Amino acid sequence: YYPNHVGSVGGVVGLVGGGARSGHWAQLLATVLDRPLSIVRDADFVAALGAARLAITASGAAPLQQAALLPSVTRLVEPEVAHTAAYAESFAAFRALYPALKPFSPPHVASSR
Repeated sequence: YYPNHVGSVGGVVGLVGGGARSGHWAQLLATVLDRPLSIVRDADFVAALGAARLAITASGAAPLQQAALLPSVTRLVEPEVAHTAAYAESFAAFRALYPALKPFSPPHVASSR
């Protein structure tokens, strides 16, 4: 099940990047994942900020505890409970069909699983 593969703390998933600007996208993801999504301040730039923080830490200019402060959350998007079961049911159907469809995938797409 996909949410088990998503790194998160306390069951909340952070949404960053340009997609975080769309309320509809955030709501859909929260509902599909059946997890709250936290939208962080300056979500468009968090990936670049993370890379800069790694560089600062690697260079020894600042300790990890100082450089790796979490961005502040500006909004929390809760899943739409009325729709989570339908998405879970569709995902279960997809997972059941995937092994049968895998042979039709191009070789570079099919995984070794």
